[in-house]
Amino acid sequence: MSRGDYDDRDRDDRFDDRDRGRDDDSGGGYRERALAKVKAPAICLMVTAILSLLLVVFGAGWELSGMGEKQRQNQIQEVENDPKLQPQQKKEIIEFTKKIQDIVGPPNIYISWGLTTVFSLLALVGAMKMKNLSGRGWAYTSAILCMTPCTSGCCLLGLPFGIWAMIVLSNPDVKRAFDKRSGEVRDEFDDRGR
Repeated sequence: MSRGDYDDRDRDDRFDDRDRGRDDDSGGGYRERALAKVKAPAICLMVTAILSLLLVVFGAGWELSGMGEKQRQNQIQEVENDPKLQPQQKKEIIEFTKKIQDIVGPPNIYISWGLTTVFSLLALVGAMKMKNLSGRGWAYTSAILCMTPCTSGCCLLGLPFGIWAMIVLSNPDVKRAFDKRSGEVRDEFDDRGR
């Protein structure tokens, strides 16, 4: 046997750092490792999406009950009754307040709630698919939607959870598990970066 010929039986596994059991689905295989890695960030993305939906429901209830309009009127009334302000200042503040209320009030708020509802539902579906390793595209979509402030009602939670999910989704075991689930065949050399 020449130096270039190599019999696999002659190798010394003590010095081989490649994980030979990665394709084994039983007891500690890559799929179980991947499921363990995606579980927590997927649940966090689900919680973020659900909280976002709850905020929409709360906001819609607040507005439909008339409390939103009452609050807007109270803001204007407070400015009118403030003895420290000059009449010209009151007029300018009230005009500015009404412009802001026109931007953030109905009907624009209804459009915002509708979009937030759609994006939150998409994020929820993607997070559930991520937890089951059944749709990598959905999982990435969920992470991105939760990180984007304009699409999530809980962007303070969504940003760190989305970043965490993106990091986990780039893990080799997780990628392999998604590919195996989708039926995509990956070349062994591709996994080692060669």
